[in-house]
Amino acid sequence: ETPQKKTTYQVKYLGTMPRERSLSVQGWSSVGLSLYSQKKQRQQHQESTIRLRDEQIAALEADRAIGAQTLANTRMELEQMREMYNEETMWLGLKVQALDREREALQEENTLLNQQMTAEALIANYAKIIKKSRFKRAKKTYVADLEAELYKA
Repeated sequence: ETPQKKTTYQVKYLGTMPRERSLSVQGWSSVGLSLYSQKKQRQQHQESTIRLRDEQIAALEADRAIGAQTLANTRMELEQMREMYNEETMWLGLKVQALDREREALQEENTLLNQQMTAEALIANYAKIIKKSRFKRAKKTYVADLEAELYKA
């Protein structure tokens, strides 16, 4: 019989080999408790962060609601002021038109009065001339001139 040859290989290792650790049941339970504790702490931290964010959101929503109400009130006030401005502008426009008509009427009346005063002054002046006149024939010419002036006026 021939003996079997065993082949051996040489492996070159370039570092240290990790040591195997064996944990007992007690070791595994403490690792499990430690992981559970870490997860519980992380969960509590996240819940706390969520509560904080919810409070911030609620505060921001309250501020937004106040801002929206303020904006609505301001818009309503602006609309009221616009209506008052438009109404006042309309009334002032009507008042200006009435004053313009009154001014035109007064100017016409003034023109007529000036014309009447001029005509009356001319008549009075001619009347004085006629009275002073010594000739009867001259009076007729003055009367004709007076009538011509009256027609001009």
